[in-house]
Amino acid sequence: MAGGISALLGILYALSESDLKRLLAYSSVENLGIIYLTIGAAMLCQKNGAPGFAALALLAALVHALNHAIFKNLLFLGAGAIQYKTHSLKLNELGGLWKTMPATGAFFLVGCVSIAGVPLFNGFIGEWMAFQSFLAGAQLSHPAPQLTLALSAGALALTGGLAAACFVNVFGTAFLGRPRRMQIEPETKMPLSMLVPLGALAAACLVIGVMPMVLIRPLWALVEGLIPGGNFESGAKIGSGIQMVTATVLIAALAAILIRTVVRYAPTWGCGLASLTGRMQYTATSFSKPVRTVFQPVYKASRKLEISPADKPYFPTAISYESTRTLHYEKLLYRPIVNTIMTIAQQLRRLQTGNIQWYLLYIFLALLCMFLFMRFR
Repeated sequence: MAGGISALLGILYALSESDLKRLLAYSSVENLGIIYLTIGAAMLCQKNGAPGFAALALLAALVHALNHAIFKNLLFLGAGAIQYKTHSLKLNELGGLWKTMPATGAFFLVGCVSIAGVPLFNGFIGEWMAFQSFLAGAQLSHPAPQLTLALSAGALALTGGLAAACFVNVFGTAFLGRPRRMQIEPETKMPLSMLVPLGALAAACLVIGVMPMVLIRPLWALVEGLIPGGNFESGAKIGSGIQMVTATVLIAALAAILIRTVVRYAPTWGCGLASLTGRMQYTATSFSKPVRTVFQPVYKASRKLEISPADKPYFPTAISYESTRTLHYEKLLYRPIVNTIMTIAQQLRRLQTGNIQWYLLYIFLALLCMFLFMRFR
């Protein structure tokens, strides 16, 4: 349950975020939730006498943890490259970077489709194996674990869909369209020392996605040592299933490329206007608006609308709108702990008198307590 809630909350807050690094940090919460979800499924299957399914779920957790380390590092390094070139990480200030940063854009796109769980890339493997282990819960004998694993599958499906929407938003807002602010137009040349790590991580995402047994085979040996009774044949069957899906997607992609031989370029229609500007396109905030509306009970945003002058609402000279997301889980879970620690710290500040005699007394009392502890231990 905790893993599913963490995954859903993480990706929901990532969708509503416009700062790229904060968005990636929330996405890490989502992926850690998926890992904990699969570990919980492994423990549940092991407890109910299904070591084969338990081994599969644990393997999914290990695979996804390793893949997450690869594609999330790729995305963070890509964010660093964007900041190096544009001096900004605000998605609503970016746009059109594909024309000025094509190599970085290609590598960043690999990271986006990997974290979204698209076939041909490594993020698909762990999530596919997690689904297989959750759906296998229908074969357990007790209804409680069956329901739990079914809900886990639903939570993973919803999380995957939201993750795909989130990173379509990220890539489309930052790299496609037109620049939103000309003053941050990239001018410096991207150093090779930044591109090489991006390329290496992108290649790892693609290689593992196309050849999953390279990763599954050694990890299954580890799983067999942790869960006796786990059968490698099930892991090999899952690996062959992933390769079949990968081959099907690859053939379909190649067929689409071969069929689409004639490309016609035309200017973008501007709704009758003479020219287009960077303001005539979706921002990251507007893209995520439908999701934020659907999940309004989760966000509970506070809104502030100011119209100037106030006595002319239909003919204003200026309109200001501000929406602030409230973090209810922080208020409920973390804020009481933080407030308690701060209260205790304020009381302990009274011990800092600035008088050296008091400090010598503290040392003497500490030594005395230590000697008494050693004496009566």
